[in-house]
Amino acid sequence: MSKKYMIKVNGKVYEVEVEEVATSEPSGVYQASEPTPVQPVQNPISNDNNTISSEQAKTTNTSNSEKSNLEEKAQPSSQTVSSEFEKIISPMSGTVLKVNVKPGDVVKDAQTLVIIEAMKMENEILAPRDGKIREVFVKDGQQVEIDQTLLTLE
Repeated sequence: MSKKYMIKVNGKVYEVEVEEVATSEPSGVYQASEPTPVQPVQNPISNDNNTISSEQAKTTNTSNSEKSNLEEKAQPSSQTVSSEFEKIISPMSGTVLKVNVKPGDVVKDAQTLVIIEAMKMENEILAPRDGKIREVFVKDGQQVEIDQTLLTLE
């Protein structure tokens, strides 16, 4: 059974669907799955106590054409620049703790390229495939934003 919720994050309202999943895993151990992109919704919150009536929620649903446009704009954590180069982009905002590569380095699939700290958690940005580092655009201690290019991979 799934439930839909409207969530406000940094002034943007998102409609999310949460599904309860039965698991045979021991309590406290969860299997991560591929994230589903969330669709921003026009800001339906207009009253002072930040609650939404069910009628307001129904009228703020994004149309099918808007949803398909938003899905087309959603980008994976890496994006092809040309047939030779691939941009590795930041999947989150945070601080670069460590850049493990430099231009010219040869990397293997799933090798840690950059470590970004976000919300007191260290997040490893991994190589999507074997390749050679072409350019590095960030340095240790630098603040990065979501979808910012970190480096390019040949």
